[in-house]
Amino acid sequence: MTNNKNNSKIYRYFNDSKEFFKTLSKIELVLSLISWVISIVFFIIICCIQDDGKYGVLKWQVWVGLFANLTNTMCVILSVKMQISSFLWGDVSCVFLGLLAYDAKTFGTMINYWVICIIAQTVLYIQWKRKSENKKTIDPKKMNWSTFIIFVIITFLFSVGFAEIENIDGFTKFWLGEEKQPYPVRLFDSLGLMFTISSIYLLWYKYNQIWIIYLLGDGFLLALWCTQLSLANWKIDDISNSINMLLALATMVSLNVCGMFNWKIQK
Repeated sequence: MTNNKNNSKIYRYFNDSKEFFKTLSKIELVLSLISWVISIVFFIIICCIQDDGKYGVLKWQVWVGLFANLTNTMCVILSVKMQISSFLWGDVSCVFLGLLAYDAKTFGTMINYWVICIIAQTVLYIQWKRKSENKKTIDPKKMNWSTFIIFVIITFLFSVGFAEIENIDGFTKFWLGEEKQPYPVRLFDSLGLMFTISSIYLLWYKYNQIWIIYLLGDGFLLALWCTQLSLANWKIDDISNSINMLLALATMVSLNVCGMFNWKIQK
């Protein structure tokens, strides 16, 4: 009897998944497949490269990068389609992305994923599940544009301030030892963190300008990891971290554009 119930649950899960993927537009489906394929191909390539006597397949960063990209793509697809379950996939993805940020010593990005995103997504999942009528989708609304512009300016100011905090001797010694991150790394790291924090407010109240904040934050993080890649010195760990982060962010940016068109105000 128990086996029949379990089989029924598994069948419903796969059936629901099949129906969900049918709701994706061609461009959403193509972008998702491209992201998954590129992630897997990069994983296979990096596994075969040797560095310091070790092949990439033996390095944990390579495996974490693969799982980060696969789960991140699923999270963004669900978010684009206004599915509340996107938050649960987001939590899983953030664990992996946070590990990559920790290894790269980007403090703001690590806090972003391990603290801000995981807590916010878990709370929002519970909050929205309680309030949504059908328990699955989101009903977005719109913020006044003048208020939104002020909101963005304040976020920029906080970002510049946090970049300076990251340069304080006591802070850098605790986190980086004697090493200090270049100012562009600190600034982009800070901008990514602050725009994530600001996105929580928009998510909480379901403002559809959230996608603009996402695109701005992801754009700064793309700049951060391009800078990190330029400083990698051909080390597999650093290259793997940077490219996996860039793949994850490229997926976010491309599907976030789709999300801007999907999140229409529902009356």
